[in-house]
Amino acid sequence: MRAVGDHVTAAMAAAAVVVVVGSGCREKPTSRVLSSEQKEAARQADLDPVIEVALGGDIRMKMVLVPPGTFTMGSPPGEPGRGDDETQHEVSIPRPFYLAVHEVTQRQFARFVRQTGYVTRAERDGWSYAWDGKTWGRRAKARWRTPGFPQRGADPVVCVSWNDAVAFCEWLSGKAGAEVRLPTEAEWEYACRAGTTSAYFWGDDPDSGGACCNGAGRDEGAVAAGTTFAWQDGHRHTAPVGSFESNAWGLYDMHGNVWEWCADWYRDDAAAPETGPIEGALRVVRGGSWMYGPRQLRSAKRHASAPSNRTTGIGFRCVRTADAR
Repeated sequence: MRAVGDHVTAAMAAAAVVVVVGSGCREKPTSRVLSSEQKEAARQADLDPVIEVALGGDIRMKMVLVPPGTFTMGSPPGEPGRGDDETQHEVSIPRPFYLAVHEVTQRQFARFVRQTGYVTRAERDGWSYAWDGKTWGRRAKARWRTPGFPQRGADPVVCVSWNDAVAFCEWLSGKAGAEVRLPTEAEWEYACRAGTTSAYFWGDDPDSGGACCNGAGRDEGAVAAGTTFAWQDGHRHTAPVGSFESNAWGLYDMHGNVWEWCADWYRDDAAAPETGPIEGALRVVRGGSWMYGPRQLRSAKRHASAPSNRTTGIGFRCVRTADAR
C-alpha cells in the first residue's frame, strides 16, 4: 500500500431523501433536508438532528446526526479500481454520532490558529508535498495559508498533518462542550455511503455523476491518478465546501475536494478482527481529492499516509459525540 503524497505514492434533509443508483446528480447543490433515518434516530435518542458548534465570532460548524446501523464495508470483486485491502465485511455502528456537514475550512482553521497560536508541521519544517501538474514533490513555503494556488475562506484547509487535525479537534472539544475527534474509517465510509451500496453515492458509473464532486475532470488535464472523469467540474484545485450535491444524509464533499484524515492506524486488511489496540506507521485517509480520478474517489477506497505527512490534497472533517439531552 502506498502512502498518499510522499515519496512512495504512485505519482504519488422536511422529506426523506432517496438516492437512486445511477441517477446522477445536479451540478449545483440543492437545499438538502434530513432523511427519515436521521429524523428517527434523533427522535429515539432525544437528540437534535442538526447542531452548530460556535468557533468564535460569527464562525460556526454545522453537523448532522448520523444514525446507527449496519452496513457492508469494502467493495465487491470486480469494482473498477478495487484494492486488495477492500475485503467486504459487515460493520455495525451501534450509536449515532454527529459529523460535520463540510470539511474544515480555511476560515475555521484560521480561527483555531488565531486563538491558540498553533503552528502546523508544514510551517515548522517550511514545506509540504504538492502536485505541480506533473509530479509530486516537496514545495518550499507550501503550507495551509499559502498552498501554492488561490484559496478562499470557504475552501477546505490543506497542508495539515494528522497531528494538526487532532490538535484542531482537541481545541474544538472545548468549544463544543463534548468530545470532538476524527472519524474512524468505518464511520467515514458508513457516512459516505449513506445507505448506498454502489461505488459512489450517485451509482456505479463515475461519469453519470455529472460533476457531483470536485475530482479530476477533463478540465484538469494530466492528474495524479492518471485518469479523469468525463465531465468538467470547473475547479482546477480545491472548491469551496458544499459546491456540489450532498449525499442522502446531507454530507458534502465526501467524494473529492480533499482526502480526509481518519482516526485509525492503517492495516492491510480492514476486515481483520481486532483483538486490541492497533498501531502502526501510517494513518488512514479517505475520499480522494481534487487531483485524483474516479478510482480513487470511490466510497470504499482506502489510502495510507504517515501522521506527519501534509499535502495540498489532504484535509479533514470532525465528529462530535452524540449524548442525549
